[in-house]
Amino acid sequence: MVDLGKLARVDWASHARVALATSQAMIPYAAIGSSILFALAPLPDIRRIRRAKHTLSLPFLPFFFYALQSAIFLVYAWVTANPVLKTTTSLGVLLGTYYLAVYYTYSSDKVVARKWMAGGFAVVLALMGIAATWEAADAAMMIGLPGALHILSLAMAAMVPTKCGPRIELFARPPPLIVPFKLLLCILR
Repeated sequence: MVDLGKLARVDWASHARVALATSQAMIPYAAIGSSILFALAPLPDIRRIRRAKHTLSLPFLPFFFYALQSAIFLVYAWVTANPVLKTTTSLGVLLGTYYLAVYYTYSSDKVVARKWMAGGFAVVLALMGIAATWEAADAAMMIGLPGALHILSLAMAAMVPTKCGPRIELFARPPPLIVPFKLLLCILR
């Protein structure tokens, strides 16, 4: 039988402090792991596109927005001098660029893809200009806020109904609901 008197003498506050410290120490590792998994998630679709030599009616925008998000946060990592974020977002930029190149190669409508990529390139160039000319704290705010809003808008895009009809169909299949750990990593740096 359990002696309930012993449970009353346990210092639960120290256990709570240990649990809190452990969970706070694990957040960056969870962020790194989720970033790497998120970067590798489109690989099966890209393999299918390469084998079929066709886009298989998969939409362009998820690949584009992933590359754009990675580029925005790479600029943010550069401004904040965050080596962990630089590493994970560099992987994202490399893989995102590869995904775009494969998709573009087999796309039948290259004009639309070129317009989106030119717009994304302009956004990244503007943010790089801010990063190069503004004070680091101000530049981090100007780059980090749009980046965070971009992540949240992507997370909500597939779920939010429009006034004119059903939800916006940016994705061929619903995206996994992944907590944006990159945002947490930026805040906790």
